[in-house]
Amino acid sequence: MSNLHRAPRAWECAIVLLLMVWCITTPHLAWAAEFENPFDVNMNDPAALHEATRTLVEEVKLAARPQTYLLIDLAAKAVVLKARGVELHRLPIMEWSADSQEKMTGIFRLTVRPAVARRKVDPSGTEQEPISLTDMPASYDLLFSPPLALTVVSPAEQAPVRWSVLRMKRWWQWLNSQIRALASRSDTQADPSIALTLAENEAQSLAWSLTDGMPAIIRRTSPR
Repeated sequence: MSNLHRAPRAWECAIVLLLMVWCITTPHLAWAAEFENPFDVNMNDPAALHEATRTLVEEVKLAARPQTYLLIDLAAKAVVLKARGVELHRLPIMEWSADSQEKMTGIFRLTVRPAVARRKVDPSGTEQEPISLTDMPASYDLLFSPPLALTVVSPAEQAPVRWSVLRMKRWWQWLNSQIRALASRSDTQADPSIALTLAENEAQSLAWSLTDGMPAIIRRTSPR
């Protein structure tokens, strides 16, 4: 029997082992009991099993610490805010595109998050109103380390001009990276980038949840 045919069985064992470790280490036993197939992976797809296992390995590292983190699940089309392995909030992705998925492994940490336009202070008032969810931007760019650019936009029908500008900006960044690579005569690929389209309220909710240095992991789609 070839290695390709043996791979699914090996990855199944790896996933089961990881889930056993997770169930032992998590304090949320009721949740852990439901963690049989967290990514709803096709067990007959070796590539999908490999990616799910890789993602789980990274998440175990993050779940071991008291922190919130992001799972950008391109395969399931969702951005998930989690802590200790527990899902806190799930944001459906309406549309997405990505470049250099092969570089989207490991843990990324947020270095640049969206700026918030603070309300003008009313001279006649005694206090400034606190920032609320509605003050959060619905379209913005996030930067991570190691290099990863994440662009979040709201649907074109809600903000057509802003959506078009951000799409053009992303295309221009890609073109510049290709020109630099050609100029240096190197085979170095551009830094990975992702563009997500979220509903306006979901994009604002994500911006509200972000903190400096927040870790993120990415589950990629299986190559076709």
